[in-house]
Amino acid sequence: VHMLSGGVVTAGKKHLELEAGKTVVNISSSLAVTKSSAFDALKNIPGVLVREDGSIYLYGQAGVNVLIDDKLTYLSGESLANLLRSIPSTSVDKIELTTHPSSRYDASGNSGLINIQTKKVKIQGINLSVYSNLQRGKRTRGYESVNFTMRRNKLNLYADYSYNWGKNYMDVVSDRYYPLADNPDSDLLTLRMTADRQMRYQSHFIRGGVGYELSDRVTLDAYSTANWYEWRKRETTDSRFFTSLMADDSLRITRNVLKVKHTNITGGMSLTYTFKEKGKWDISYDLQRFGREDDQTQNSNFETTLMTLDTDKLIGNADGDIDINTGQTNITYPLSERTVLDAGAKTAFISIDNNALYKNYHSDEWINNKQLSNSFFYDENINAAYVKLKTSISPYLSVDAGLRLENTNVKSRQSDLTEKGDSLFSDHYTNLFPNLVAQYNLSESHSFSFMYGRRIKRPNYRDINPFIEVNDTYLHEQGNTELKPEFSDNFELSYFLKQQYGISLQYSRRTDPIAKSYIIKEDQLVVVTPKNLRTNHSYGARLSLNNLKPLSWWTMHINGTLTYNRFNWVLNGIEEKNKRLTPMIYLGNYLTLPYGWTAEVTGFFNGWMAEGQARVHPLGQVSAGIRKNLFRNKASIQLFVDDIFSTNRVYIDLVGTTRGWYKEQTESRMVG
Repeated sequence: VHMLSGGVVTAGKKHLELEAGKTVVNISSSLAVTKSSAFDALKNIPGVLVREDGSIYLYGQAGVNVLIDDKLTYLSGESLANLLRSIPSTSVDKIELTTHPSSRYDASGNSGLINIQTKKVKIQGINLSVYSNLQRGKRTRGYESVNFTMRRNKLNLYADYSYNWGKNYMDVVSDRYYPLADNPDSDLLTLRMTADRQMRYQSHFIRGGVGYELSDRVTLDAYSTANWYEWRKRETTDSRFFTSLMADDSLRITRNVLKVKHTNITGGMSLTYTFKEKGKWDISYDLQRFGREDDQTQNSNFETTLMTLDTDKLIGNADGDIDINTGQTNITYPLSERTVLDAGAKTAFISIDNNALYKNYHSDEWINNKQLSNSFFYDENINAAYVKLKTSISPYLSVDAGLRLENTNVKSRQSDLTEKGDSLFSDHYTNLFPNLVAQYNLSESHSFSFMYGRRIKRPNYRDINPFIEVNDTYLHEQGNTELKPEFSDNFELSYFLKQQYGISLQYSRRTDPIAKSYIIKEDQLVVVTPKNLRTNHSYGARLSLNNLKPLSWWTMHINGTLTYNRFNWVLNGIEEKNKRLTPMIYLGNYLTLPYGWTAEVTGFFNGWMAEGQARVHPLGQVSAGIRKNLFRNKASIQLFVDDIFSTNRVYIDLVGTTRGWYKEQTESRMVG
């Protein structure tokens, strides 16, 4: 699945390009990553593993940051997935995978960053692109987009519109085990949950921008985006209890209807002044506003073989906004022909306002549920400054070293309907984050690099939000206001031959890693909540073989990773651990055929993986596509099949005191 080297994949523009600690994937040169959205594009990139819930792994490590045009999205999980699904892949130019970001970038994200770079206006005149996509499995999906660009002398204009729609489903089966006594040899009470989830969605995305060259040295740019996303889920869940000595004689059937609406607005402007070769100064301001509305209706019946014993009705409404205002400035100044100095500062203000109101139906009236209803207000201010020096000490040795200072200030307030009243929380901390990349070139063909970086992962806003999401009577999900930031130290040593073949060794140590935890409450209720574990140690090796040419018209990439992860934590006074050796391999075949035809066959395999208190079973997929260029390459038509063998399925075991397993199957095999 992973790679750390680059080379030429197809004729023309390189598919993969390599820098020390950084891999660049050019989107336009591949069929597999130009099928619909930026989210789908990430699924087909070597080194990246993406799950439907928005979990993204870079080279086997969680905690990656996602940027769009060098700007942090500040989102994760489902919110990030929905945003990426709205961005058409046809507006993406390239995707950068960076394991050791320089001090110019935010220090957040313990495993590096993924930077999605959108297309810029480069061709004089007016250009129009139209794209339509239709996919069919058991359900149908579609994606349409229009892209307009214009460059006239000093003026650049661009605008995108896309519409994303479709249906999906998810079948879920899980077992959770509860000891009937303190004796470890006692029988277990098993709760088996099966769920049938049917989803329907639609999304509108608009992006526009303008750039104007005020002079040969000064450029002014402005942009804005808007995204409206609606999602509707119908779910039927049945939960059955049984032991090894008795068959189940009762079950609880829960029916959920959930309606979700997202409104995302972003915008900003920047001024760039170029004062000499390799020297420039820029200043920018960006704003982001993410709004969400959830409406839930839930009916739950407890039934035996003879009768229905009780019926519970629950309705809920949750809404919230995230406002982010960011200002930053950077300067690049060449001190000499060999040395370049970078410095800058940034400040970001994040404000969250969320409210949730739940009601139960009793005695012919709706009554507020005080345990589930809540209000949460959160304010965060991050101030940063950095300095970076890149120099060539000799024709053989170059060093890029930087130091970033970040000051974080947090205030939050939680209100509920119980007698507890308001609870207040505040925190302030300042940290230094060094970064080093040293590269030694033995010759034009042989080079070594050593990289070190310290990173931070602050709790994301969904994880810290204390709202309770009710799946059914026995399963709730809830945020944790007591989460602490996690820190990581990352080391990497690499060797490259002709910038085509490479091998890398890496080690990282995370303290207080944030991971999902499973807490058993009264009446067999399990609460899934993020918690800080104690440590995570990760050791890995990566091998990259790029631009292999079995035949003149056949280009192949083989990229493999072997990673050992070990998590340690304490739960209820018991020392627990989760460790696993994970093999990952990616194979890409790119075929240039006669008469304007091109074809691809790609696949990946991801072995057993440890992530916090979960152990993920192996998964993988094989996909294929063929494309025909028409009208002197001004148009193309393509046919593709994703996940041909339907093997990209999530299967998770719980490790430690809380025992159980979880399986889900979604619509992964699609013809388009």
